[in-house]
Formats: sequence, structure tokens, C-alpha cells
Amino acid sequence: MLKDPCKDYGFMIQLIREGKGMSQDELAMRTRTTRKFIQDTESGKVFPSDGFIAALASALDVSFIELKERIWCDEPEKCVIW
Repeated sequence: MLKDPCKDYGFMIQLIREGKGMSQDELAMRTRTTRKFIQDTESGKVFPSDGFIAALASALDVSFIELKERIWCDEPEKCVIW
């Protein structure tokens, strides 16, 4: 069962967002959240729920399962950014 957040999961989300040429404001709009919430997620202050991971996956056009596995993992120190 996945239970611990992967190290640097927020940075991984930031890299995907920037790779798509998307601002934090645009990602917030697409996920129906706020820029502050995106900032807190990317800085590791917020641990994303399944619902938010689904919204992120859709907004960033990536697989929900792959994104979830890179955020929540069995061995956080061994997680790969992407």
C-alpha cells in the first residue's frame, strides 16, 4: 500500500508543469484550486489527495497511476522524479 510521500514530489510536479509551459495560475485554474495551493503542493507543504492527483493528471496530461505512484510510494527515498 502506498503511504509515504516521495521525496521531492512537489519539485517533480513543478518540472512537469514547467515542461508543459504552464504557469502556476494556469494549473490552478485547470485544477480548480488556487495559485497558493499549487505553490504549497510544489513546495511539499501539501500532500495531494487522490482527487487532486486526478485533477493534476488531467491538467498536466499524464497518467493518474504514474503520477500517484510518484507522489505516494512504499520507499520515498527510492522514488524517481520522472
